[in-house]
Amino acid sequence: MQFERLIASPPRAGETFLFGEVDDEFVAFANAAIAILPVPYDGTSTYHKGADRGPEAIFEASRFLEH
Repeated sequence: MQFERLIASPPRAGETFLFGEVDDEFVAFANAAIAILPVPYDGTSTYHKGADRGPEAIFEASRFLEH
């Protein structure tokens, strides 16, 4: 299994992007201090569903981080 782009979000319509859109040199698994895994889960929602879209929203918002 390749872990080189572990921090990448799931592709959407042929698109992939990295958390925070940082340069490739910073996202190599061997150099990572942390790894963010986008695992959607909505099993405990009782009133309003949608928690499973949280990881995607976090990755989308990460595009606007200043670095």
